[in-house]
Amino acid sequence: MSETKRQPAPLAMLLILYFIAAPTAYGAITTGDNGPAYAATCAIVNMLTAATNLAEPPNQVKDIAEAIGAINMSISDAEFSKLIAHDKEWPESEAAKAAKSKPFETMWQIEHPFWKQAAVKINSDKQTFEQSRKAELSKAAKETVKHIAEQAAKAFRNADLSNFHALKTKIENQAKTVLYGGPAKTGEEEEPNPTSRAGICGTSGTTEGTEAGKSIKADLLCACAKKSDGVNNMCCAKCDHSSKTWDNAAASAALWTPLLKNCPSHAPTMQLWTTNMDIALSQFLTLISKKQGTTNNRQYILGTLNGAGTGGCDGSGGAGSGICVQYKAAATGDTVKPEIAWLRAAKDAAKAADSIAERNKRVEQLERELRLLKFTIGAQIHHVQSCATTTERSVTNQNQEKNKTKNDCKSHINKTEEECKNLGCNHDTESKKCKPKAGTETPAVGTGNGAAGATTEKCKGKLEHECTKTPDCRWENNTPKDCSFLLNKKLTLIAAALMSSLFY
Repeated sequence: MSETKRQPAPLAMLLILYFIAAPTAYGAITTGDNGPAYAATCAIVNMLTAATNLAEPPNQVKDIAEAIGAINMSISDAEFSKLIAHDKEWPESEAAKAAKSKPFETMWQIEHPFWKQAAVKINSDKQTFEQSRKAELSKAAKETVKHIAEQAAKAFRNADLSNFHALKTKIENQAKTVLYGGPAKTGEEEEPNPTSRAGICGTSGTTEGTEAGKSIKADLLCACAKKSDGVNNMCCAKCDHSSKTWDNAAASAALWTPLLKNCPSHAPTMQLWTTNMDIALSQFLTLISKKQGTTNNRQYILGTLNGAGTGGCDGSGGAGSGICVQYKAAATGDTVKPEIAWLRAAKDAAKAADSIAERNKRVEQLERELRLLKFTIGAQIHHVQSCATTTERSVTNQNQEKNKTKNDCKSHINKTEEECKNLGCNHDTESKKCKPKAGTETPAVGTGNGAAGATTEKCKGKLEHECTKTPDCRWENNTPKDCSFLLNKKLTLIAAALMSSLFY
């Protein structure tokens, strides 16, 4: 979920909602008197409607995981690789046939989707992965790649990669429950029926309405919708329908449309999460908890009463009546609170939004760590290739030096034995000229020195020209060296550190 848009700080948001939800008077009801009630409710509406438009942030977790799997498959045993086809699902695959009734059959079946996608990757870019195959990594390097590929397979199957839409659906269902009274409703329903407006919105200022608190749609219609003989634009200048009044159920959907449409211009649109929802609900509850009526004995009312409010929330705005919704005061032991069904759904929607935000952060972290693991593999392959090039260049230079020495000795003629010795050559007595020293024409076996402790068995004891043909070997100070040992060790430590924190 994108968090790039700056959101009002919680304290600032409280101040904003405090001022837009200022208390109302109890005299004659006039246009705009329910503006504070409308704005406080719209803060909740705006969060929920904006959250239903969430889009899943793009990520490359599966793509990177598949690439790692493809590299591993490229350097794996050829017989095993043949079992994995890029165009066959498990039941038709050679892998399924090979694993049938074997102890590892279940494990292979679980791993096969990842292996198949790795094969798809190889098939789409054969040249690149052929280079990986030809890298001829050492056994230690192959083990590092194998372990990284195992972690990539876990990332490929990570539940966070497939649960975004389920979490979003939960938000949408809870939002519909808050706004319309149920997850299957859309706001287009011809409800509630205001034939007995006081009955559904609140009777006598003390008895709750039958529809009170079931949905925000019902609550705002009670507090804002114009009755045929009622007050115009109770909630905002454009909140009334151009031609309809709320006198029958058929008008409910049409009158709800302008109320929903004007919410974004009457309250901030905060990002949906628990902190912001708690702020909005706190201000809403503060607003309805203030007692109303000339006798100051009417509580948990959203909207405005005229006088004592004995006529209830009938929508007329006449003496003793109100344009409002009366919530039930639910008492439990020594405590009392307003009973509003949609409050729970609003909190649940916020929790689902929290889950999406946390999920998105985990996916971002997973992608970063997979990129590092892929880099570890790439560095290993690149190093082996670079090492081979450097080795060839070093051998060529050494041979050129020897040939130069050999040719230089032969060019010295009519020289005495002493003169040839001073030139670094032997003396040919018969021809009276210099000749190359014995041993400069054929490379000698390396005897090793203090640095030879890092030499591995695959390089030890090889002639210089043989060393260049052995993967991961080079010739240094007359000693065959393991070109990849130190890098393998370092990259293995890096990979181990990453894998220890990759999955949580």
